[in-house]
Amino acid sequence: MTDTKHKTTPTAPHTPEPWDYDTGFIVAPDPAGEHPDIYIAEIAHSDDEGRIAPYKQHEANARRICAAVNACLGITTEALERGVVADLRHILPELVSAAGDLDAAIDGVTDQFHSEQNRLKAILRASQTALDSGMEIDVHQLLASRKQVAAIWSIEDVQQVRPDLTDEQAWEVLYQVGRKHDAEYGISWTTLECMADLLFGTAPKTDSPE
Repeated sequence: MTDTKHKTTPTAPHTPEPWDYDTGFIVAPDPAGEHPDIYIAEIAHSDDEGRIAPYKQHEANARRICAAVNACLGITTEALERGVVADLRHILPELVSAAGDLDAAIDGVTDQFHSEQNRLKAILRASQTALDSGMEIDVHQLLASRKQVAAIWSIEDVQQVRPDLTDEQAWEVLYQVGRKHDAEYGISWTTLECMADLLFGTAPKTDSPE
């Protein structure tokens, strides 16, 4: 017996890319081949209640719609709704950093993986180019899209309370605080200082100014 209770009618696929902007309309090639292109959407220019984007933004909005759709070619709408692009933007810098560390470690101990390293270096260059050309992460924007907030602490904050620590030592302090802090009290200048003392001893004494 076939269970039809929870079945839903599948939605039709969206109009295939590439999308473009033409005199107030979003257009795309006609899949049926009957016309050079077909209209997908119109950029609204008026509204009885005045709920309209400023005219100077119309072209910019249209360009962004087309660029976003075309850039997501091959990614399902369901994946986009789950936030896959934001997740990838968050993961990529960490992946580039980890891959760079791995490349340096391999380079320092063996030359058996020369061809693999060359491929890795090429991927690293391409990924870094993507990051440098505008894929930088706005952490607060990413969190806001998930209805979340966070207080951001950096190694510079650690070095405010322990200027004697190196960047690597300050990161170790920050990492351990993130893992072990009491969620009821959160992270503070005191927790940074206490963790630094625990990991690296107390700060060296300095002569007081006369």
